Amino acid sequence: MILNNREVGKLALLKYLVEQDDFVSKDSIFQKLDISLSTLKRYALSLNEDLQAIKEFNQMKIIDKRGEYRFDNATPFNGYYVIKKMNLSYYSNSLNFQLLQKVFSSSIKHLSDLPEMLCISLPYVYKLLLEANQFLAPFHIKIEYSKKLDNIFISGSATNIRLFETYFFWNVNQGIEWPFENITLDEVYQCFTEDELKFIFNLSVSKQSKYLYSLAVIHRFFPSKQAALKLEEPFLETLSVFRSNTDLSRPLVQLLNTSYPLINDPEKMNMESLFFNLMGRVFSSYRDSEEIQLDIGKELFLLNNELIDYCKQLISSLLIEFPKLKQNSDYNETRYKLLYFFSLYFANIFYIHFDSSNMSEFMPISSEIQSLQSPLFIKGKDFFDRFIVEHPLTKDKVITDFHMSLIYNLIYSFISQVEKTHLTAYIQFSKDMFGESYIHNQLYKLFGKENIMVVDHITDADIIISDFYEYRYKEENYFYFDAVDNKASWSKLFNFVHKHQIESIS
Repeated sequence: MILNNREVGKLALLKYLVEQDDFVSKDSIFQKLDISLSTLKRYALSLNEDLQAIKEFNQMKIIDKRGEYRFDNATPFNGYYVIKKMNLSYYSNSLNFQLLQKVFSSSIKHLSDLPEMLCISLPYVYKLLLEANQFLAPFHIKIEYSKKLDNIFISGSATNIRLFETYFFWNVNQGIEWPFENITLDEVYQCFTEDELKFIFNLSVSKQSKYLYSLAVIHRFFPSKQAALKLEEPFLETLSVFRSNTDLSRPLVQLLNTSYPLINDPEKMNMESLFFNLMGRVFSSYRDSEEIQLDIGKELFLLNNELIDYCKQLISSLLIEFPKLKQNSDYNETRYKLLYFFSLYFANIFYIHFDSSNMSEFMPISSEIQSLQSPLFIKGKDFFDRFIVEHPLTKDKVITDFHMSLIYNLIYSFISQVEKTHLTAYIQFSKDMFGESYIHNQLYKLFGKENIMVVDHITDADIIISDFYEYRYKEENYFYFDAVDNKASWSKLFNFVHKHQIESIS
């Protein structure tokens, strides 16, 4: 809907060439991308024109040499940063994207303003609105508009409105540009304490930007009556445990109080604060330290509500199915961590119903999170399939295929034996909340506890494994990794880790 086939094809070609170390034959490229040779040539020529159109990229080009192509990057810019910025430039030129941007930014209030803003006719605006609402339907949100009243606004699930905007626009912008017109980054930063700023600057660039986007999104919707949050009591009780231990929303509360001093509504603020503590952990890639996970899990065990009781049932069944988990000296710690992760997972299934994989039909991003399925992975998968049959959820609580794959990976990360090691690695995986744990587990499985240790802070890492460009410039200790089901990517990753192991020994 948003990018045309030509733009998607050019991005695929650019990504493929960025990942090659040398010249690659045209025959292998058009077979890989499933396009004709003439289409491949058009994409290459057009990409070179697009690169020249971006000032800082005009020293980059695709070289055509005797039936082979190579991406020539004489600049210090990371190749994946180039891909993300090209992606953003294509989106910025899309009328569909511009429409979504105008509506979600609340920069328009009147339907009659759209034709002039987008330089199109009113009938074409209606066509774009129809397409946009087809796109938004799986997220239980809609763009409402009336020609008679001359208004336009967003309606539907208040939680999904916040999550959709954070996830969708962050995936397009990827921290390259600040997309919010109603607030600047400095205005957001002024609501942090000195210690909070130090903490956020120790996070990876992707986690920083996603957290800041989340703040700006809620800041935008806070005054809106249509987007006011209404959360169920069992949900609020569970979220209160997360907030009471480590409150991620303090900068948000300060930002909202500073920006909207006339909105004196403690209940409204409480709802935003509690939901932000879930949003930050599940959808904005914030990761509590292991110690905090244990503390929160221990407190959650004291609750008795529909969400926590269901998670406790799952934990009890898991411990029966895999008794070795009970034999470990850290048995109680395992239970606490299981409840921490299961409660975050089922909070979405029970109360929010947000499935980011619905964007995959409209964005050139991968929603596939299938793991390399070992016998142990399959055993964990079969266990959960049986559990969900024996303990069925109500009809309003649907686990989609995407969310099933998430829970399979989560269970596998626990039933696999995970131990700590020496070479320090920082892992960033923003597509889902369990991808980091899966990559983490595979590294331990291959290299053993004597050799590698995954750390929580990027500044403590010898190597960085990320599906984000992290740095605009090339770094020797950085490895781009965004497909857990790609064997070639795993092979390159393992070679990268092994290389750094040897260097750390010497």
